[in-house]
Amino acid sequence: MSHPDEPMPAPPATNAPLEAAPGAPATATAHPMGVAVPDPSALEAPVPSGAPYRVPAPPPAAEPMTPEIYFGPTPRKPRPLIGPALSVFAVMLWSFVVAGQFASSWSLGIQVRSSEALFVVVSLTFVAWIANMRRSRIALPPRVWTHLVWRSIGAGIVAFILFFCCLVAATATNSAMNADFLVAAVLVLLSLVAAIGGAHLTSPVAPERTPRQRTVLIALWIAGTLLTLVAGVDLGAHG
Repeated sequence: MSHPDEPMPAPPATNAPLEAAPGAPATATAHPMGVAVPDPSALEAPVPSGAPYRVPAPPPAAEPMTPEIYFGPTPRKPRPLIGPALSVFAVMLWSFVVAGQFASSWSLGIQVRSSEALFVVVSLTFVAWIANMRRSRIALPPRVWTHLVWRSIGAGIVAFILFFCCLVAATATNSAMNADFLVAAVLVLLSLVAAIGGAHLTSPVAPERTPRQRTVLIALWIAGTLLTLVAGVDLGAHG
């Protein structure tokens, strides 16, 4: 116990540094103004990983998928020679059968002379030749105009050769079997197949037509079908 006359000790200065506990690392130092500042050694310490509560790493980014482009089948190439030739051959063969039937039988009251029937066959064949060569020129334009001329001549020659072969075969078959109706029906069917195949070979893509052109084409097909039916009925009735 102190003596009453002994002076009391002075309080510690506020700007004196704080003493750390023995064995504990110093984490802060006293600021001259009395505010604690972080120890530089504490700032350099490694950041804890947060175990055992670790956040899983994000999955790797997926590679972008390239969409597959489907181009469809390769379009067929136009056949500038055999296509028009088949179309011209179809008109030539059909007109020969129908006009020949009207010229050989007058039972329907329609008197058609052989010269008139020949004129019909030649006229229709020429119109079909011009129309199909025009379509062939649009589907596959020639490099020079002379190529179109030789293409037209070649198509006409091939069409005439096909017609001549069919005519010889039909005459030989009719002489051996004496079946006029069957031979005529086969020839008309062959001309129909040649007309469809020739159009597809000339221009694999259907050409764009105006409403007037479509109307004329439909009218021609209807007229041809009616004439074929009339000639077939006459041939079947009178042989």
